[in-house]
Amino acid sequence: MLKSKILLALTVCVVVLSVWLSIAGDVDRIVALNTVLLGAAVNLMAIPLGIAVAMSCMGKSWFSNLTITICLSLIFVPLFVYVSAWDAAFGKLGWITGISTGANQTVGPWLMAIWIHGLAAIPQVSIVLWLGMTMSGRVHEERASLDANQNSIFWHITLPKIMPLIGLAIVWNFVVCAREIAVTDIYRIGTLAEQIYLGYSLSDFDAMSGAMTTVIIIATVAAIVFFTLLPTTANDSLTMDLMKNSKSRTPPFFASFITTLVLLVLVAAPAINLIARASRSVDFVKGDPIVSYSLANMFSVVARVPSTFVEEFCWSTTIAATSTIILTLVSVLLVWRSTQSRRWKIMLLGSMAVCCSLPGPLIGSGLLEARSWIDLQSFQWLFDRTVFAPVVANTLFCFPISVVLVWFIFQNIARDADESMATEGASPITRLFQLVVLANGKMLLGSMIIVFAVCFGELSATQLAVPPGIDTIPRRMLGLLHSGVNDHTAGLTIVSVCTVWLLILAGFWLFNWNQKSYNE
Repeated sequence: MLKSKILLALTVCVVVLSVWLSIAGDVDRIVALNTVLLGAAVNLMAIPLGIAVAMSCMGKSWFSNLTITICLSLIFVPLFVYVSAWDAAFGKLGWITGISTGANQTVGPWLMAIWIHGLAAIPQVSIVLWLGMTMSGRVHEERASLDANQNSIFWHITLPKIMPLIGLAIVWNFVVCAREIAVTDIYRIGTLAEQIYLGYSLSDFDAMSGAMTTVIIIATVAAIVFFTLLPTTANDSLTMDLMKNSKSRTPPFFASFITTLVLLVLVAAPAINLIARASRSVDFVKGDPIVSYSLANMFSVVARVPSTFVEEFCWSTTIAATSTIILTLVSVLLVWRSTQSRRWKIMLLGSMAVCCSLPGPLIGSGLLEARSWIDLQSFQWLFDRTVFAPVVANTLFCFPISVVLVWFIFQNIARDADESMATEGASPITRLFQLVVLANGKMLLGSMIIVFAVCFGELSATQLAVPPGIDTIPRRMLGLLHSGVNDHTAGLTIVSVCTVWLLILAGFWLFNWNQKSYNE
């Protein structure tokens, strides 16, 4: 029954997309096909590797814990960091390009876009599948392990069980390719978001046709369908012992081997690229350029980043902090209300689906259109003189992530404690303050830190919304990346990724600390 529903949903989406492509104009058809091709190529790369990494996360060793930590932190790293890290090696000014003059010609824009989007998607796919396998229990795998090997168990039990989650991951990868511009703008790939961004920037409103909205609706419908099909509870009669031991002691060898390679490509290779590019300097001896590498040069470049980009860091921090406060308040109230009312739950899921599917440039251009429609001096002052517009854009774009993190906090609240306080006459606000702020304050703070890191690196929605005179780190990075990654750009990327990564790790550390305190 489940497979037939998934097949029906996919068939409807494919038929609607095919009919639309047959009646669309040439430009709209090319944009849609580019988006679909990019998403399909990314899925071919990310889904198999994500499955292998998720299998490694199910182990009990230090390697499995390290894999989970790295994947959780990488899913919040901004896309422009991936672009800078790999362009530092294979771009116009890359250190590998400098060694081989033909390297820049052999790595085409499509290959770079697929590679970067695919690498960014692997941690997301891995975490989704790992959570699905963990929450659904592994009772069948435990029973089958008495008579079958791990490879047979994976193909006949584990893989069919996580197929709905794989379908959701596939749809999400298509949506990300349709809503982000950090990669496609650098490599000039005409996707949905890129067409909206360029169309508004060049005042070519014919390029921003209603056909783009059709693609968004298809992605939204598919996401909602797969979300409703996800198993929310385990279907097995699990004992507490099986739940406690739902992790495999040793993941399959092929999964561990592939995971090791993936982690090296995700972490070690970008770090080497950035360090090598920041360390690279060119000196002229008798008129001839001499390339040299020095760690002293890298430290010097990194040390100059705070003073060189102090205004961008200040504006990015202000926008991210304001957005984080708004997102936390709204998310806590909406998730709290959704636990009390089915109507609020439907509203929450609907708003998440819409915000997930909206391309970032559509949010930014929509805010600019609202500014031109509303002829109020005070309203236009907010747009032109304050961070109002980028904060709103940031809030809409990052809303789903904030809701998911807050949802995990509410899963940590004992339902009987809430019911007991309600029976004693405590008001909803009092219960919310006691159970969320006081009892799970460290987890809430961790959520805010992670959301802050995400808002700090957001680019697609705020690119058009930032008023004149205000610049942010992501916007400055996008401008610098168009010219290629030099040593100063690499130094800015190193500082940015270290800042974001430390914030994310601190947030997850608070999550874990809160959970241990709660269990004790």
